[in-house]
Amino acid sequence: ATVGLAALVRPSVARAEDAPENAVKPGEGNAATFAYVHDGSTSTHALYQAGRDCSNCIQYKGGDAAWGECAIFPNAVVAKAGWCLAWAAKPG
Repeated sequence: ATVGLAALVRPSVARAEDAPENAVKPGEGNAATFAYVHDGSTSTHALYQAGRDCSNCIQYKGGDAAWGECAIFPNAVVAKAGWCLAWAAKPG
């Protein structure tokens, strides 16, 4: 089987079509307010910096899971590879 280069480079990117039913919806409500995207590398926001995504944000509570809870979006999950304006580095 052939594996695309994108899969080798960033295998943890969550695809919108694979999002759980309770996933934050980019462009809606607080997700729009915080400029949330499922894949941080696709963000065009002026404050986005490469390498910053939900997986290394203090708000993300999903551990190694592709989708996890976030303190900013209660009752919903975000993509581990996602990003929003509330990004803050995990200590350590």
